[in-house]
Amino acid sequence: MSLNFTTKSVLAVILVILSFPGCQTDGTKTVKTASTSIEEPSKPDPYTGRRLDLQTLIISTGTAEQDAALALMKDLHERMGVPYKILNSRTQQLERPTLSSGEHGYYNAIILTDAGLWVPDTVTKSGFSAEEWRILHDYERKFRVRESVVSGYPATNLALGLDYGLENAESFTTSFAGRWQEPAGGTELFEKVNTDNLLPLRGYAVGTDARKTNPGPKVQPLLVEQSSGKILIALLTYPDGREVLFSGIANEPSYIHSHLLAYEFLNFASKGVFIGARQVYLNLHIDDLFLPDALWNPDTNTTDQNRTYRMTSHDVENTIRFFDKLRKEYPTASQLKLDFVFNGMGTNINDELYVALYNSNNDFRYINHTFSHHDMDISAGTTYQKARDEIEQNRLVWQQLNLPELEQNSKVLVSGMHSGLTDRITSTPYPEGKNDAFLQAAQDAGIRYLASDASQPNQNREHFIDGFDILLLPRHPTSLFYNVTRPAVLRDEYNYMFHESYREKGLDPASTPGASPMLLSYEQILNTDAERAIKSMLSYSPWPHYFHQTNLRDYDGGKTLLSDWLETVLPRYEQLTRLPIRSVPYYEIGQQTENRLAARNAGIVGTWNIDINTVTLSASQKADILVTGLEGGKIYGGQKISAITIGAIPQSFPIDRMITQ
Repeated sequence: MSLNFTTKSVLAVILVILSFPGCQTDGTKTVKTASTSIEEPSKPDPYTGRRLDLQTLIISTGTAEQDAALALMKDLHERMGVPYKILNSRTQQLERPTLSSGEHGYYNAIILTDAGLWVPDTVTKSGFSAEEWRILHDYERKFRVRESVVSGYPATNLALGLDYGLENAESFTTSFAGRWQEPAGGTELFEKVNTDNLLPLRGYAVGTDARKTNPGPKVQPLLVEQSSGKILIALLTYPDGREVLFSGIANEPSYIHSHLLAYEFLNFASKGVFIGARQVYLNLHIDDLFLPDALWNPDTNTTDQNRTYRMTSHDVENTIRFFDKLRKEYPTASQLKLDFVFNGMGTNINDELYVALYNSNNDFRYINHTFSHHDMDISAGTTYQKARDEIEQNRLVWQQLNLPELEQNSKVLVSGMHSGLTDRITSTPYPEGKNDAFLQAAQDAGIRYLASDASQPNQNREHFIDGFDILLLPRHPTSLFYNVTRPAVLRDEYNYMFHESYREKGLDPASTPGASPMLLSYEQILNTDAERAIKSMLSYSPWPHYFHQTNLRDYDGGKTLLSDWLETVLPRYEQLTRLPIRSVPYYEIGQQTENRLAARNAGIVGTWNIDINTVTLSASQKADILVTGLEGGKIYGGQKISAITIGAIPQSFPIDRMITQ
């Protein structure tokens, strides 16, 4: 989605002016004049006066591979469905036609990935000239557009027209923490961040003091380094009315703090009005319901087919009790719910496990996992008919058992071990290894959404499978393996897989990619998993995390591996934010994903008329979108989110930023 700027050249901008003719035709050559017998009150024209397109301009110091902050912000915009364009300052020049034409501004938010953009670097050529800075600041001033600076050193260079109002810089490295200061935590700045707690930070940051001499911006510290009081994040207000949210913290996708802060940079710069929306998800899938799973044998370091475990009715009751307690203990998780991915071959109406689930008052949701967990890979010899039978037989069991939401879930499938995508016997990755017979059977059976393993090559992206009308929906694996029920066994298998097995092969785990440099305790394994999960949650990804029925075994007075995992994730999450966690059915994730992907190619146009304070939306083709900051939307995280169907006829909406509530 990067702008097609020529190298350091003028961007040709075509202004498309929408008009509303006062006449209409009935398909013949006769023109019918619109009736004027009744005078209607004139409405403000959303396309006159000062107006801004609802999209972000991200100004970077290179590509996403060269600029970690760009990778962070680019991913955020795409996850949330926010239109954006990139100006790579290393190769592209900022000129006035890049930003506006007359009273029409092309961006309602400006994000700089690095304050160091000002440096005239002779190697990267990333620095803006004085004229480029002047153009940017003139635009921000004229259209009252805010700017966020994601990372960097706040140097002052008056020759370039730059003054961040900060001095006495000090570097912080490795692990340190930030302390929040008002107005952070109010109704606009960092509203749902848990500002009662310190913010754990990693990597690198520059802390400063507000300059007390010489004219410059008013500096409002928002986050300061815990020990020194040095400013890490500040709101800068300039005499000319410009507003900048400055961060001296290094931000990139590998840090939890960066995912927490990324939304705040966008929300500030856009004034909380943009196409797209943030929502935190934690969707939990439990695979292999009704089947026994073989267990890990620590003595042989193998999965022993003679050792198995199948959930019991007690495990069901224990899980219900645990989730009732969890929802009360963690306010953000009040809607958390499990999805059981089930195999019908393993049960019948007299099965005690089934009876416990049936009597659970719909505490759980269900997903088709095929009838017998059959391997759908090419090398397994799976034919079209076998695949079709596996899908249809499981639906029949679903109907016979009277489990909920069969009709809604008829579009959804999780194949056993995500088979049918990668051919494991021949080690042929997806898409080369996909089994077209299986996929054709799934499509003919009405499957629209198929699960994939986000840890496998080429499966970690939402996309329609080439040649099929099936949308691939990734799921995150965890360290709670399918063949473990107890902490000690999980620790043994994890350490063998990621440390000891490398030593057996003569490799050094400390220097081998994918290995763990040291043996980890059970608690350390859970903490590593929790960090990955929280990053995913704070990137607003709906991708589920999947576990297995073995992980719900009551191994000690009500404890399970899943309960230990959740009680590691949720306290750390609530230390950072108060955003409610959404837990939604897989078919709903599929529909949301489909809408978001379709919207990228729908030619969506959003215009914010800042003189009459309305947003007007249209698209070249029908699209279902989410929009933040409009009147009438549902409240989430202190902001209103509207679900809107748009098309060729423009629709206008009043703005409600909720900053006084």
